[in-house]
Amino acid sequence: MNERIIKALGLFVASISAHAIAAPLPVCAVQAGAEFGVPEYVFEAMVLSQMDQPSKQTGMSRSFGQMALTQKMLKESSMGIVADPAVVAGNPCTNYRAAAWWLMSRSVHEEDRDIWVGVTRFYYGDSSQDRAPKTDRVRDIFEVISLPPTPDMLSMTRLQNPQHTLGRCIAKTGALAEIEAAQYSVSMAGALDVQFESEELGKVSCSATFRTVSASGEVGKTSTYSAVATE
Repeated sequence: MNERIIKALGLFVASISAHAIAAPLPVCAVQAGAEFGVPEYVFEAMVLSQMDQPSKQTGMSRSFGQMALTQKMLKESSMGIVADPAVVAGNPCTNYRAAAWWLMSRSVHEEDRDIWVGVTRFYYGDSSQDRAPKTDRVRDIFEVISLPPTPDMLSMTRLQNPQHTLGRCIAKTGALAEIEAAQYSVSMAGALDVQFESEELGKVSCSATFRTVSASGEVGKTSTYSAVATE
């Protein structure tokens, strides 16, 4: 997938106007990942994957804040970063700090130190499960935002960070894919193909193709989803 995304990113930056655009990722989210030693771009990808996902506020599945922390995560991470749980739930920057702390202190284990296993534990609590579509989404975003901007890209577009907007667009298509997959009790593998197009200054449209995978591992149909992301 990485080569396809690199190609799509090259086509995208060649088509947008030469104006500076602010990156949509909060600075404090980047700082939170660095504070707790999350490998570069991984936490940023996790934040982008959650930016358009509302927290659940009803029943047993209630979640808190920008990173959708569970009740257990909220309680323990609040103690870990020495912050009031209400502040962790209500303040975005504190919520990012709590999530980064949980990822590196509870999800990433000393015996393996595998960040992607840790990301799966962050979302599911069990790194051994066969399908982890949320982790797949984060990997898809990671592959975009970790691409180093070339001198030609920067001189041609003068964008501060186009990768974050592309990553957010991928997150939206992944969310749409997960909603449909849940209706049929299947999951979606990582994106097979991604296409980007600049609609206007500060706005990006994208489409991504995903393939369903059943609980038994049977590969199913492919579907394409489209979304729009703004700076």
